[in-house]
Amino acid sequence: MRDSNPELIKPVPKCHAHLLVSSASGRGTVYTHSTVAATSTGFDDIAPYTVAVVELEEGGRLLAWIGDTIDSVEIDMPVQVVPRIFEEIEDIRVYYTVERPGTTWGKAPQAS
Repeated sequence: MRDSNPELIKPVPKCHAHLLVSSASGRGTVYTHSTVAATSTGFDDIAPYTVAVVELEEGGRLLAWIGDTIDSVEIDMPVQVVPRIFEEIEDIRVYYTVERPGTTWGKAPQAS
């Protein structure tokens, strides 16, 4: 019989002694992507939505939502990862979108 004690499935923290924080241009290529149709609570009002893993020029990968400037996504297509901020809420919330190359920093699109 399986033990369902949640204490047994907690993630184990890794040592971050060698963590390097650096800037990135946001330029990269789509490594993979997926459209999410069945979502968890809190995301059902925006489903379906597409996310992509972007291979950054400087190295590393980043997960981000597909933004408004992209109509269709393909593996290896050049993209720009852009930080977005929600300004109409009190908490500071930043997320990232995948846009066409050259797209710059911006506010979160207003909900319609």
